[in-house]
Amino acid sequence: MNFREATQQDIEQIALLHTRSWQENYQGILLDEYLNNEVKQDRLKVWKERLEHPKENQYILVAEENGFICGLACVFASHDPVWGSLLDNLHILSTYKGKGLGRKLLRSAAAWAYEQDATQPFYLWVYTRNVSARKFYQLMGGVHEETTEVENPGGGYGEVHRIVWRDIPALLSSQ
Repeated sequence: MNFREATQQDIEQIALLHTRSWQENYQGILLDEYLNNEVKQDRLKVWKERLEHPKENQYILVAEENGFICGLACVFASHDPVWGSLLDNLHILSTYKGKGLGRKLLRSAAAWAYEQDATQPFYLWVYTRNVSARKFYQLMGGVHEETTEVENPGGGYGEVHRIVWRDIPALLSSQ
């Protein structure tokens, strides 16, 4: 497994990974019409923008095996003055789950954010109904700080939890 920073040449593979991840994990959370017909173009647009016009505080890490991207993490340093750096995306193809890839990507994203500003916490949003992801973040030491409702891509609304790591060195050294 190779880990590296994403490049513009990765746009299509990342968009496809993101699409598949949402289709596998967000059934019943996002609208079926969106997941079945719109998500691929929507994710392609997002990743095209992020990789062709990157923000200064953005870091995108991919995991690849034999040139095939099977996982990604996207973090924005100093995204929020209270909550710190935002892990906006952490996606792994289902066939690669359970092999430690999520832990590696999460820790690598947190380490990068910590290097940018060691005084800030690290956080993400996860859907309430994404139980397996919530359990994973809890096992990794994330603390549920609040619950709110957001407008979903493609329409509708969903309940999300803000998960926070205030002690990034503890996350980096956790088993």
